Amino acid sequence: MGRKNLIFLSHFVKRGRLHDYKRYQEKNLYFQIIIAGFAGIILVGTLLLMLPAASKTGTGTSFECALFTATSAVCVTGLIMKDTASYWS
Repeated sequence: MGRKNLIFLSHFVKRGRLHDYKRYQEKNLYFQIIIAGFAGIILVGTLLLMLPAASKTGTGTSFECALFTATSAVCVTGLIMKDTASYWS
């Protein structure tokens, strides 16, 4: 447990509300799971888009382009760096 968590925990213990701290931890855990899920999907999408089979030319895509495209796809923004119809297979 880090120093920040100990200070935060001591705040609840002083006031006799340990159950509030546990509820805070549960909410924080769910938030972390959602963020980790988004990051994991973006990372997997980036790696798949970097493969040569993902482009019509058969060459690998740069990390930046693949990361931007995967993030845009997961977050449903519709922004692209390469034309989807002509570049991706």
